[in-house]
Amino acid sequence: MGMGEYPQALSFLERGIDFSNQHRILIGIHNYYGYQALTYFWLGDLERALQLSQYYLSDKSKIHGKLAIMLFLLIQAASQYYQDHLEDCEKTVNEGLAIFQKTDLAMLGVMFLRFYCYLAQKAGNSTRVENITRKLTLLLKERPALVNQKNQADKFIEHLENLKKSNPSLALDDQFSEEIKEKFQLKNIVQLSQLLSSLQDLDQLLSTIMEKALEITGAERGILMSFDAEKKSWTYEVYYQFKEKDKGVLQESILKKIETTHTGLVFNSPTQEQEFFENKRPKRQQIRSALLSPLIFNKQLTGLLYLDSKLLKNLFTPKDLEILRVFTSQVALILQGAILFTRSQQASNPDQDFTDTPRAHMLCKKYKISDREKDIISLLLKGHKNSQISKLLFISPSTVKVHIYNIYQKIEVKNRIELSNFFKE
Repeated sequence: MGMGEYPQALSFLERGIDFSNQHRILIGIHNYYGYQALTYFWLGDLERALQLSQYYLSDKSKIHGKLAIMLFLLIQAASQYYQDHLEDCEKTVNEGLAIFQKTDLAMLGVMFLRFYCYLAQKAGNSTRVENITRKLTLLLKERPALVNQKNQADKFIEHLENLKKSNPSLALDDQFSEEIKEKFQLKNIVQLSQLLSSLQDLDQLLSTIMEKALEITGAERGILMSFDAEKKSWTYEVYYQFKEKDKGVLQESILKKIETTHTGLVFNSPTQEQEFFENKRPKRQQIRSALLSPLIFNKQLTGLLYLDSKLLKNLFTPKDLEILRVFTSQVALILQGAILFTRSQQASNPDQDFTDTPRAHMLCKKYKISDREKDIISLLLKGHKNSQISKLLFISPSTVKVHIYNIYQKIEVKNRIELSNFFKE
């Protein structure tokens, strides 16, 4: 690929990232970002390539796919070489080679082998050079198509040396910047807002909200609560990634502080769980980081998002609270509407079966709604959650989801509100 083609490649990668995000193909997202980092390198923007790589390498467990990890490691190794951190560079290259040995990612494996050989040459280690050269020769003999990749590796090293000569004063930070972290958090929030707007099933909303909150912040578990301003009462809507024995009630003093100030709280030093939760068990583990972000709608407190980590100190910053305001404002609006709709359905005519009317019989016959689907529609229109329907009908939650999907497809609606309007008109 010529240098003039790299901007086009970036444009293509952006489209791939958007498509993967839209369809929630995580392995695709990370692979595209890996190639995007490599493209930045070829364009001479090593700083941006490194920041992108470091954002993901800060927690490899969240990267889907070994290919993406190897791409990010390659950029990290290049930046370490650029800064003359040769020992760190060698460690990173070895990490990439270890992945290569466990996988069949030979194209990148050749890159790492050639880079490792070059480091040995620079260090004057002729024995290592000989051993690596032998391995590389055998690999190319077994798979001749990889010769092109070996040539690409040589160009990679040459390009790296040229970058080092042409701009030796470029300051690279091995830690990803807060600016880059913020950029990715905000991008996730925008995508989430679009997703949440299309959901009206409360179970699905709650699960998606918590899943994304953990992804955005790096937290391990969370609680989502709603607040009734008239009754001054809190409802625990969902515990996410909590073991049953660990579920607790947040301390009254913390909730009162949120009610009074409407501002979030960040804790970044190891703290006993009983300082957050009313202590029902004699022994509780330490919480190393915690964040509480209020849900505000029309300047009114409508709920609370609690996130924590038992593994990492200093996970959250005040900046995270600022960024989460964008997220929680969307959550407050959408969640409030969904909860009000669900509860109004439960409160109004709880015993009425909206599928047992002349109009409903006609519609069910017209759209070929099965008896089981009628049962589910009836419960949906009464405001039951998927989990409640599962228990009432003695079927699995996944089966409930399949039935709901089929119902929506048959009568061409997108959510429970449209379903309600369809049968109650």
